[in-house]
Order: sequence, then C-alpha cells, then structure tokens
Amino acid sequence: MRSWLAACALLSALLSAGCGAEPPPAKPFDLMVLSDTHVTTLESEAALRLDAIVKRVNAGEFPDVELMLVSGDVVDYEHESYPPPVPEAPYIRNAVTIFDRLEVPYYLAIGNHDYKFSEELRAEEPETLQQMAEVWRAETGRDTYYAFEHGGFRFIALDNFRGRYLEGNDYFDDQQLDWLDEQLEGDTPTILFFHYPIETDTDLPWTLDQSNVIWQEGNRFFDVARAHLDKIKVIFVGHGHLWMRDRLFDGPLVYETGGLGTPIFSRENYHLVSCDPASGEVDVRPGADAIYVE
Repeated sequence: MRSWLAACALLSALLSAGCGAEPPPAKPFDLMVLSDTHVTTLESEAALRLDAIVKRVNAGEFPDVELMLVSGDVVDYEHESYPPPVPEAPYIRNAVTIFDRLEVPYYLAIGNHDYKFSEELRAEEPETLQQMAEVWRAETGRDTYYAFEHGGFRFIALDNFRGRYLEGNDYFDDQQLDWLDEQLEGDTPTILFFHYPIETDTDLPWTLDQSNVIWQEGNRFFDVARAHLDKIKVIFVGHGHLWMRDRLFDGPLVYETGGLGTPIFSRENYHLVSCDPASGEVDVRPGADAIYVE
C-alpha cells in the first residue's frame, strides 16, 4: 500500500511539473555574418568562395553557429544579358542553390547589385526596381524586408532601396519604417542587417563612394533607431567591402563585413557573433585576418 501511494505521489509530481513548468531558457548561440557574396555563375570565383565557407560551417569548423546572415549584394547582377534567354536561370538562383546546402538556416538582405538586371543595366526606374524586387521574392522565398526570432533574439532584415521606387528617395520608405518601429517595441534584443552603410558617430570612410552612405540628416530611420537604442544590440551593413565598426548615437556598434565575393584586404571575410539571451548582449569577432579601418 505504502509503495502504491509513493508511486501515485511521484506520478502526480511529474504531471504537475510537466503542466506548469516554465520552458527552458534559451541557450547562448553563435551566428555568422557574410556580406557582398557577388555570385554569378556556379563556376565563378565568388561562388566557389561561398561554397567553401558553406562547407566549413557544415564540417563543424564553427560548432556553435546556428544561423547565417548576409547583408546584401548576394549576386553581382542577375543575368549576362537583358532580357535573358528563356532557359537561363538568374544568378540569384545560383546563390540560393549554394546557400541551400547549409545545414543551418540562412537569411539574406537585399543589396544594390541584387537590383541589377545585368552587368551594364541597373534597375533605376520605379517599374524596373519593382520587377527586380519580384525576382528576389520568387527566388529567395522572402520579402525584401522581414523579421524573425531565434534563441531569444529578434533579427530584422531591411531594404534600403524601397524608398527609391516607392517615394523617390534613395533609402527607406515610410511603410517600412512604420513596420520597423512596431518590430522594435517590447524588450526583445534585436539585431539589424541591411546593405548600405549608415552615418555613425565618427566620420569614417565606409565606402569608396561616400554618396552611398545613408546620412542622418532628413532620414527618419535614425529617429526610429534612436527611439529604440536599448533594444538594438548591433547593426550589420555591407557595400564597402571593408572592415569597419563604429557606434550609433553612442549606443550599438555598427559593423561592415569584408566582402566575401570580392575580397580586398583579407580572406577570412566573416563576422562571428555570440548571442547571450540571458543578458541580451552580443560579442562580435571578425575573421582571423581581418583588420578594422580605424
């Protein structure tokens, strides 16, 4: 009798624990950030470099990496010619083919080269920019801006070109910024990634062509960011193919990652980011041979 009562008590305790227990806290994890992969054909040097880093991740060289972010210019352009021959697959499909080999999830942000029809022809008119955005959606399965959550962090990919074809400016449109403002409500630590560099606290040469820096004056993105600095833990950008870092409003660090597809000063062109959901903090480490421009 006593053993039966003990068994019942144990069963009751187990059931109670299962029904009312809090889910286990998210554990720390790493992610990898790439930029400017510039894939064209599957035989191109850029494609081979991307395939090599995918193989290194899959082989366990970075055992704590649970996802990958790419801050734009996934391809160099879409087609050898425009309009392309009907059988020819766009180069974004080649890039996705390589990324699909990854054994961890990956998330792409759109860059200016992802809006290019061909090597000579840029999509600059509202209609052609919208066409390229549709190609992106069809081939990647994602919108040009979106959010997701992983391990207690929120991640937000932005499209700093929508303003060009929706509102006639070069950067973010109001609809996207309203959405961003909503995404940053609450207490979830957040990581932003997009393509063009932004003006930060120090006058740094983010790109060779400074006209492609998103300046603070007259740009509402900075108002939204300033209102949520406590949630934004880090921002990753691309475009300049350089190793850069600086703070925004004396708050989160902004990092530019060396271009994987067309390396300039280094070969280990990736950032590794350790995320701690308990503290909401991140630790960012560059590739082994990277040197930041100070």
